[in-house]
Amino acid sequence: MERTADTSMEEGFNLNMKGITSHKKKQIKEILDLLFSMFILGPLTVLFWRGTFNYLTITAFKSVTSLEERSLRACFLFFIGLSVKIFLDIIKHIVYYYKDILHPAIIFLVKMVVLYLDSLFGVFMWVGGFNILYSGPKLYWYSLVSILIVASTLLMKLNGFQCTGGAPLILALDTNDGVFAPKSYFSSQLDEGCAWVAADTVFSYAVIHVLVICSWWGLWELENNYILEEMEIVVKDVQAWDSLTISLLLVITVVYSNRYLKKHISEERPHRFESNMVAWMGFLSAVNYWRGFWSICDFYFFPDLPLNENLILSHVLGFLLSFLLGASRSLTMSSHRDHLVPRFHDCCYFDLRTETDGSDTEEASRPLLGEISTST
Repeated sequence: MERTADTSMEEGFNLNMKGITSHKKKQIKEILDLLFSMFILGPLTVLFWRGTFNYLTITAFKSVTSLEERSLRACFLFFIGLSVKIFLDIIKHIVYYYKDILHPAIIFLVKMVVLYLDSLFGVFMWVGGFNILYSGPKLYWYSLVSILIVASTLLMKLNGFQCTGGAPLILALDTNDGVFAPKSYFSSQLDEGCAWVAADTVFSYAVIHVLVICSWWGLWELENNYILEEMEIVVKDVQAWDSLTISLLLVITVVYSNRYLKKHISEERPHRFESNMVAWMGFLSAVNYWRGFWSICDFYFFPDLPLNENLILSHVLGFLLSFLLGASRSLTMSSHRDHLVPRFHDCCYFDLRTETDGSDTEEASRPLLGEISTST
């Protein structure tokens, strides 16, 4: 009997030690994922957007002489971006439907082209959207606050406010399922009919994505002109890091809040207020992270290089390195309904590779903190 009892205790101890070791491994991978997103993939995302956004802005608006001309050019960029994004999402649905009969080389080539065009014309849409807003309401604090409140409130009412989040808390990998099964507001599929897929895609970009652009513009300009006036966008040295410090504090808060909500949220207890508050923190962390790294790129990314060449290099390196790392889908933002189980912290770069042995499944790409459970 003693021997049996000793054996049972030893087995129980071994199982407990294995559980502790597994938990530590998960914690290490969570930390690595977040650090990798914050200091490698996140900066590459900002680098691509900074080069593309600024180059498009300079090219499209440098010779503008009137507000009307500016508005027309902004509308042209916006609708070009919107149209191409909608077209690309429909192409993705078609490729996904026929992916089992397509040669892997064709799928890889299509994926590379789609990812680049999706990222590029996403910036077209944002440049157009920002400049339409610059052509409309003046940058008074009350007009910026009004646009921010109206856009964010509508997104919350539509259960789409979580779309405002981004790097470094959101990381989207270039799996075939992730690339060719685009997220949309009504989660339509091609077998439900082409018309329904098209309508869903149009609504996702023309309504949800537009509200996201308005929210970002409102908060970005509030920080530029009032909240963090004369900070990192204007002044170099120490003040260039203010936004990154704010972002880091918010990231830590969101990570732990995400863990709490995952444990307590359910259909019976949706915790909508708490979820929206955490989504707001995720939104604030993303905006401040982008502002901080954007200004750092302006100051330190080959500062002696002529501006146009600098921006082109920023564009090329941002996309190429993101693609080689298998995370260029993070360069664009999807427009979808909020998840019931929160995904405010949704990056698991190393976990996807170790837990799935390289299998190409989007379902494995979910947040790790708290439990194994990732965008754009």
